[in-house]
Amino acid sequence: MDSRHQEIARCLFRESNDALFVFDPQDNRVVDVNPAALRMTGYDWDYICELTLNDLFTSQDQGGIPRLIQAYQRTGFFHSREGYSLQKEHGEPIPVNVSVSRIHTTPDVLGLVVARDISDRIRDQNALKESEERYRGLVETARVVIWTATADGILRSLNPAFELLTGITKAECLGRPFVDLLHPDNRNSVLDVFYRSLNGEEIPPIEVRIVKDSGKETVLEVLATLIHQQDGHPALSGLAWDVTERFRMAEAIRCAEVSRRAREAAEASDRAKSEFLGNVSHEIRTPMTAILGFTDILLEDEHVRALPPALIDNLRTIKQNGSHLLDLINDILDLTKIERNELRIEPANVTTVRIVENIADSLRPGARDKGLSLDVEFSPEAPTVIRTDPLRLRQILTNLVSNAIKFTGQGNVKIQVGRDGDRIRFSVMDTGVGIEETEIEKLFEVFYTSDNRTARDSGVGLGLAITKRLVELIGGDINVVSRPGEGSEFRLTLPIGLTNEPPIGELGTVRNPEGFLAETPHLGGRVLVAEDNESIRRFLAFRLEKSGTEVVVAHDGQEAVELALDALRSGRPFDWILMDLQMPKLDGFEATRQLRFEGYPSPIIALTAYAISEHRDECLRFGCDDHVSKPVDWPELVAVLSRYRGKLHPLDKDN
Repeated sequence: MDSRHQEIARCLFRESNDALFVFDPQDNRVVDVNPAALRMTGYDWDYICELTLNDLFTSQDQGGIPRLIQAYQRTGFFHSREGYSLQKEHGEPIPVNVSVSRIHTTPDVLGLVVARDISDRIRDQNALKESEERYRGLVETARVVIWTATADGILRSLNPAFELLTGITKAECLGRPFVDLLHPDNRNSVLDVFYRSLNGEEIPPIEVRIVKDSGKETVLEVLATLIHQQDGHPALSGLAWDVTERFRMAEAIRCAEVSRRAREAAEASDRAKSEFLGNVSHEIRTPMTAILGFTDILLEDEHVRALPPALIDNLRTIKQNGSHLLDLINDILDLTKIERNELRIEPANVTTVRIVENIADSLRPGARDKGLSLDVEFSPEAPTVIRTDPLRLRQILTNLVSNAIKFTGQGNVKIQVGRDGDRIRFSVMDTGVGIEETEIEKLFEVFYTSDNRTARDSGVGLGLAITKRLVELIGGDINVVSRPGEGSEFRLTLPIGLTNEPPIGELGTVRNPEGFLAETPHLGGRVLVAEDNESIRRFLAFRLEKSGTEVVVAHDGQEAVELALDALRSGRPFDWILMDLQMPKLDGFEATRQLRFEGYPSPIIALTAYAISEHRDECLRFGCDDHVSKPVDWPELVAVLSRYRGKLHPLDKDN
């Protein structure tokens, strides 16, 4: 199989909406599954690969699973059978349609079980069956309409059941054409049935809608048959029974099916949007690694520091606007993840002074450039430690303080920390132009921007909308107090929520007052950089070599596998591999999987420009130890490399 076919097979395995279970036919043990199987069962990969087909599947009859296995052993396939259920970690088993086939892999043949979730269809069938049972019960217990009509369709007789079912008296009906009582959509079909019945055909019952003057409808199923009157003239006689409930149920099922298809289309659209955003993120983050990285390198260079201040300001402008572009794509991705309920909240104990001072230190230079002061004030009753998600709290406060600086022309911005009962209060106050009361109600709406350009500069209206949603996700509340010309105050309150765990350190890139990165640390060791983008290779090589690290580069995944295995066989394995996930010939996912299969033990750090969680999780599942997002933040990369220095990966041949 050539590499293209292999890539297609891998994509089909990963992207299939059906659950795929690869098993060893010797003992029926599961050896691999696709993401859909993990989502459907709720099990994690390691646990599910300890199970057998008997553990995962049950059948309505006791011989169902053995018969499935026997069919596989005898013919190599077992095609599309129902009556099976797939076990879940929590909740009721899922009814599935099961197919089994052989996979002719080397050195040993494996088996593949394809399980398709048929829960919706089973529910629809059960709903229809329940409706039909109710219908039969009505026929057995209710009074049935008996009617006769002349050959030209004039009603001659009706029993009392007609009035009971339709609310129309016999006096209103007898002597009138039967079709006059029907909905216009049914009249032609009934006339056709009458005509064919008069010609001796046996016509199955048809549904008709009887319409009262009030507009109320009753749905009857009508059966017509030919009779001969005493005078020998042909006439019609028949039965009719109420099927209104069945009709409504069928309509409900039809509407449910339309709704299901619309939901599936919406979900497919949502997946496409997420993939599009992931691709956009990749296309922006990859060049941003080079733009921001080389800008930092220039700002650190001693020759650049000696340039006129105006030139250094130009570099800082590039850095500032590059960071703004990155913030924009991060906002769009955050909003998408929030809408899909994929944003992770990871609570920890946090020192309030540290996180607030860190934010103030990072934003104070921007305030100073506008001639503003940025002050921090802690009230005596303010809690020193709280339990929340530090990353999201930092994001919220940074957004609020950045906005305050942005919309304040003169005066000051203040961060005030206090306490309201069992909640901590963060107040961000400014002396800016203020906000109209009519605007306050709309501030947290997505894509809202003010028409007052003196108060609100250009933007896409995502910052405060995301802030509001993040506040809700971590259990907080946010409100605004403002008057035009007198400034604004944004108040954030959060539960304190302490536990006995010690507070964690606050994350963030530390820079000196001039905006230059701190001195490059010494790392040492050997690293393989697998990256197809020349600019990023140059940036990483420059940084790593400056930190005393020997750097070897690979231009694609295949070259990375060969260089890493050669180094392992020579007794000098790399201390780390930096593995880009999107590369030609062999991508980072497959390169990592091959290295782990061959027993490569050293840490592999994924370089991912994707921000969608599935991509990050997948790189860990394929054998990476950690990941670093693009644009690559040098202090973060140093921290990750330091954390994995000397550690070996827990190898598993099934990875």
